[in-house]
Amino acid sequence: MRAILFISLGAAACGVPSAPGDPAPRPTAPEAAEPASAEWLYATEGVRGGRKAECRHLVEALSAEASCKGALCSHAASLSKDWLRVCKARTPDLVAGIEAHAASLSTKAAQLPAPCEAEAQRLIGKSCDGERDCPRAIQSWATRCSDWSTPLVVRMLEVMVERKVGERTRIDGRGCAELLGDVAKAGACAQQFACQDGLPVIEQYAQRCVAPTRPWGSTAAVLALAVRAGAAPGVEPLPIAGADKLDPALVPLAFEDGQGAVLMACGKRVAGVDSYLALRKGCVDEELVLARRFDGPSGPVMRVGRLNHSSDASFLALFPSLRVEGEPKARYQAALPAFTAALKQADVGADPKQAAQGVRAVMAAIEKHVDAVRNSSAFESALRERDAALVPLFAALGAAKRKAIHPDLSSDRFVPALHRAQSLPLADLDAEGRVRLGAVSVAASVELADLLPKSVAAHDEALSGRVKLLGKKTLTVAAADRLAASADGAASRCGQAMKAFSAAEAALVGCAFGAQACDDAKLEAETKKADTARREAELAWPKAALALASLPPEQRVGATKAAELAGCREPWW
Repeated sequence: MRAILFISLGAAACGVPSAPGDPAPRPTAPEAAEPASAEWLYATEGVRGGRKAECRHLVEALSAEASCKGALCSHAASLSKDWLRVCKARTPDLVAGIEAHAASLSTKAAQLPAPCEAEAQRLIGKSCDGERDCPRAIQSWATRCSDWSTPLVVRMLEVMVERKVGERTRIDGRGCAELLGDVAKAGACAQQFACQDGLPVIEQYAQRCVAPTRPWGSTAAVLALAVRAGAAPGVEPLPIAGADKLDPALVPLAFEDGQGAVLMACGKRVAGVDSYLALRKGCVDEELVLARRFDGPSGPVMRVGRLNHSSDASFLALFPSLRVEGEPKARYQAALPAFTAALKQADVGADPKQAAQGVRAVMAAIEKHVDAVRNSSAFESALRERDAALVPLFAALGAAKRKAIHPDLSSDRFVPALHRAQSLPLADLDAEGRVRLGAVSVAASVELADLLPKSVAAHDEALSGRVKLLGKKTLTVAAADRLAASADGAASRCGQAMKAFSAAEAALVGCAFGAQACDDAKLEAETKKADTARREAELAWPKAALALASLPPEQRVGATKAAELAGCREPWW
């Protein structure tokens, strides 16, 4: 008995419990936090795998919200704070990135709301209350304000629509710029049925991106008219915004003045200047379909016009204002080899007997390509490259003028002729390249001192003896008055001819685009006016230029300004 008691006491002394009992209570982990924001429900819709899966999914969702702007970032900011409260313990490896997101989102959300942001907040907060067509209102916002939309904001708006219509809704988040790209693709249609298939694309753009307060932009209007003009002959004009510029990436054949573009040429769509000009070379008695801006009674409109293209040369002569951007340069480049070859034919060496032949070749080359000589750097370079070779020719030309402008001439003839020779080396030459005082040619109006410096210097050197006589040859007052009156008259006729041509061309363009009522008789009359005025203008300019060059230098500046005021300037065609 004693032994048993001893053993029991020993066991108790060693800490062995005498009998089993309830275990002592253990401390429990705190209950995991649950989402509190409405944004959580929108962003995790359809995610499976429990809260941890939602936490990991929201990392990508919050990354997609990084592009949010201003006040609309408040939704992503609320979601990021909720994530940190709910997911910090569940996915600690992702915390640092979310904390950085949260700070950035909160900063942006504190900004004052822009109109698009305020509109979205109203739609979300009031569930389209007061909107007659909730789905259309929200889709309109998503299109117009695509720069402000994010996946979270779009989903919240979709839910607003679903609550109204009672069915699943998806909002098209593409903005007007993306929809315009679809319009541009539709505008590439070449056949009527294909263009008709593109009409729904145009209507979708119009519904979403055009409103009384947001008229058609010029680029969008041109692209829409390209589809409509291909789908049907008659096309109503589109009211457009002010003078916004055409986008060259979407409208490659815009006119030089930016007021419209070529839609179709000879039944085909063309996407570049070179292909457009190549097509026109073989296009005879066919049609160009164009879009052009006009000022209407209620504001600017974009109209469709159809013009007969009898030939490339005749169309270019009749409608220089309808040249497309890059067209002159392309034409210059194509004509450059022929111009260079013509200049080489003018190199006749130092034989004075062949001087007239060489001068005639130079004049012919310049007259045929006078627009390029005036405006193309490539043509300027081609002339400079031939400068040294043409020195003997221009020296012979100067000698021929020295002989014609002899000291026995009256001051009334001597002085103006020498002034012209000093300013315009090809002045006073007839069509055969021979010196004839008073002769007028288109080539004579081109100033060559900068283009052929060595040749002009040789020409002037041959005349230097005559120039010394200028101090002894003085014009009478009456003669000076006659020169001034002649210059004023020539400038006035030049300006009148150019204005007449511009008016006739504008009338023909207005007829073609339906901006004014026209019948066949009016079209024929305006065409004749344009042809006549153009020929007069082309000759009136060199006459005015030579008359101005005849004046003494001290009188020339004022007379030149007067000519400009009269509308007399170098032809632009």
